[in-house]
Amino acid sequence: MPRPMKSKTPSGGMSDSPPKPVVFIDRNSGGRTFRTLIESHGIEVKLHDEHFSQTTDDPEWLREIGHRGWIMITGDARVTRAPLFLSTLNQTTARVFILKGLNGLSPQGKAQCVVSYYDRIVNICQTHEGPLVWKINKDGSFKEIDFRKHLQRMMRNRRI
Repeated sequence: MPRPMKSKTPSGGMSDSPPKPVVFIDRNSGGRTFRTLIESHGIEVKLHDEHFSQTTDDPEWLREIGHRGWIMITGDARVTRAPLFLSTLNQTTARVFILKGLNGLSPQGKAQCVVSYYDRIVNICQTHEGPLVWKINKDGSFKEIDFRKHLQRMMRNRRI
């Protein structure tokens, strides 16, 4: 039986566990302080503005984060009502998690939300193929969003 691939730990040692998935923070949900607080818990974070310009259209960066296997974290629930976003998402393998109540929190509060739910988010990503959208409510409950149903409704109503 083949042995699992080993990866280097931050200390330079070897580990049998696969690398943790990268968290991608969209352009409206956080900045460098937010990232630093999350990374202090051993979670790698990529910020939108460090990889894409502010004017990069959603379809372009959404395809790219899906291709890279990054997990998108956002506080913007409007993405479930954005036809172009959903249409593009449907053509990718991206995984999107909407944290209700994320907007308006301090960087420390936002980071605590992400860190608290990270293991569950990773588990969902390992057991469900993308594309997917999940909402995490303020009470910590998780709910899968049938974004394809939203998309079909938009198409029927000619919003696309």
